[in-house]
Amino acid sequence: MLIDSFVRIHGGDENSVVDMSKITESLSRIAREEDCAIVVAHHAHKKSLASNEPGQRLRGTSEIKAALDVHLFVTKCKNDAFRIEHEKARFSKTLEPVLGKLQEDGEGRIQLTCSQESVVKAEEARIVIKGCFRGREPDQRLPG
Repeated sequence: MLIDSFVRIHGGDENSVVDMSKITESLSRIAREEDCAIVVAHHAHKKSLASNEPGQRLRGTSEIKAALDVHLFVTKCKNDAFRIEHEKARFSKTLEPVLGKLQEDGEGRIQLTCSQESVVKAEEARIVIKGCFRGREPDQRLPG
């Protein structure tokens, strides 16, 4: 399930642990009941775009990040490129940042292309991200 963006699915205060825990618990319940991954687009603090402090980038209470299994931070770069930083992984190691672009392959499909130094990192990221969509191992349950 893809949610774009987080702010559109709730009427709560993003800085309230009580409000956000209700939302994150509901999303965890849906993921368990439907046996699916939920990908949520959420925005950064504008002031944090200049910061490299991983825990300080997401808007709202720390409850939001605490509830995540995986946190990927995407930053737009020059020439339609972007940087993906893997800031949190509950069930795997975090990966080194990847630089890339989304490009059409000539057959109408969109694919991630990476700079030469990011190719190995991108393959590693592809494996981790694909694993997130396949689901968790039986002993890796969502909290709650």
